[in-house]
Amino acid sequence: MEEFDFISPVDRPALLGISNPENLAQTRAALADMGYKVHNVETHSHFSSRFNQVNYHVVIIEETFANT
Repeated sequence: MEEFDFISPVDRPALLGISNPENLAQTRAALADMGYKVHNVETHSHFSSRFNQVNYHVVIIEETFANT
């Protein structure tokens, strides 16, 4: 079950599609330091669902995202 998260008008949401745990942690930390509310997705369908629900200010997708 996906965790529910409220986004207020003053939030700066960011969406990450990064499979590599080290890169994900570094990117998440950098965006959080800049004041972004960071969401991470693990699959293409999860990305599509999240992307269509929120107007994200930043979207980062690695080239090999969810390459299974």
